[in-house]
Amino acid sequence: MPEVALTKQRIEDGKEDRLREWVEEMQSREEEALETLDDENVYTEAAFIEHDGDDPYLVYFVEAEDVEAAFEAYEHSDHDLDERNRDVMEEVLADVSPASEFEPLYHFRHPNRP
Repeated sequence: MPEVALTKQRIEDGKEDRLREWVEEMQSREEEALETLDDENVYTEAAFIEHDGDDPYLVYFVEAEDVEAAFEAYEHSDHDLDERNRDVMEEVLADVSPASEFEPLYHFRHPNRP
């Protein structure tokens, strides 16, 4: 059964627009993004911006066959999109280590989901 993970990382002051620009570029490169998901055995990936007080946070969700293996594959990926993503995350995040990691309580998947 697939695993899920949710993380939260603070976005550096003044870097939210840069993050949004990068997200737009990634979305325009959807075919490449889907190739990276394939290589990482990732089924679902989603990112959100949370405004908590004065600080914006990047909240990231992933569903994969093996989350730890997916993160490891991403770290060692030579896809241009992944390399650029690592560079942008280093630029826009206050710390590349998650500020918070969430313990999954449950994860239901509809067996007939599209």
